[in-house]
Amino acid sequence: MNLVIDASVIIKWFVDEIGSDEARRLLINERFRFCAPAHAFGEIGNALATHVRQGALPRIQVSEIAGSLSDQVQTFAIESLLATAIGMALDLGASVYDALYIALAADLDTVFVTADVRLIRSMRGTGWHDRVLSVAAALR
Repeated sequence: MNLVIDASVIIKWFVDEIGSDEARRLLINERFRFCAPAHAFGEIGNALATHVRQGALPRIQVSEIAGSLSDQVQTFAIESLLATAIGMALDLGASVYDALYIALAADLDTVFVTADVRLIRSMRGTGWHDRVLSVAAALR
């Protein structure tokens, strides 16, 4: 099964923080094939750099992580998703960056899994709520 996942989940695979255990259980679950819009790698890179600056991750490990991401996550070009994502962002008050994940999930007819509780809450009562899950909900 395809799952669209965002940087908030992927970072938890490599950095110990709240929710890392659940995110790692998701990673090792053989039922799932992970997908993300191409901009996700930029978000992941930014988060990794932040963790290095904060001393939570050795700089040398970042090269290893960056080298392995394409083996773990299939990326999709954002050009065909952009118009939908912009409209969604305007309608829902979400960022275009977040809306790209949801648009990809809709395009692939699957769900988007995030550790961003604020985003999950903001989707309640919208036409997109059934496409956005927490890591715990995806593991059920």
